[in-house]
Amino acid sequence: MAVDALGHLLTLHVTPADEQDRSQVGKLVQAAQEETSFLVKIAFVDQGYTGETVANEAGEHGVELTW
Repeated sequence: MAVDALGHLLTLHVTPADEQDRSQVGKLVQAAQEETSFLVKIAFVDQGYTGETVANEAGEHGVELTW
């Protein structure tokens, strides 16, 4: 789920329970970017989205992840 700074829903991506959230970050970030006309620059995420691979996937869509 991606929300804006006011908590309004931008996009939702539902996955099977046996998949890691971090493996889906590219799809979620891409959907958020499309919904906002590519205005998202920074995403505040929890510790489930740590790691270089996740950061690189978000970066491919122009988004920097921060904890």
